[in-house]
This record gives sequence, C-alpha cells and structure tokens, in this order.
Amino acid sequence: MSNITTEAVLYYDTFTSDINIGTKRILSIEWASPSTVGHTCTLKQGTAPIIEWTCAVQHEGYIKYFHGNVIDDLSIATSAVQSGKIIVHVK
Repeated sequence: MSNITTEAVLYYDTFTSDINIGTKRILSIEWASPSTVGHTCTLKQGTAPIIEWTCAVQHEGYIKYFHGNVIDDLSIATSAVQSGKIIVHVK
C-alpha cells in the first residue's frame, strides 16, 4: 500500500523519504502494527521529538491524543519508523 494523505486520516506506511506533515489540527497519532519488540518510532515537531515510542509487544498499537490541538511542523524522518504504520487523525 502507499501513503494516503488526502482524507481526514493521514496514513503512512512507506518511509522511503522524509515526510513533512506540516501544520495540522491533530486529533490523534497512532503507530499501528510494529512488527518487532524493540523497534522505535519518533515523530518530531520542528527539531524536537513529540512522540518517541519503543515497541514492547509485537503488533500492539500505540496512540497519543491531541484533542484537535494545532501541531506545527510535524514530520517523520526516513529512519524514524522501523516498522508498522503511522495513522494521523486530523480535524
């Protein structure tokens, strides 16, 4: 599958280059189906990490709620998601 970025749900499963999500009103960000214990996921707001997760249970998802807050300069670096998918719910 490829990245889908035109809906209220932004779906990323291909990390072959840096992804600049930009400024959005975010409801939640989910890391779905990381494949291996110890894999990591980092999303940044500008240069500062806004999410840093480490997989503790294979295929268990992680979610952080932002309740519609505006997040500026949200990005995912190429090597920042070792497995799984990123799902961003926007308002």
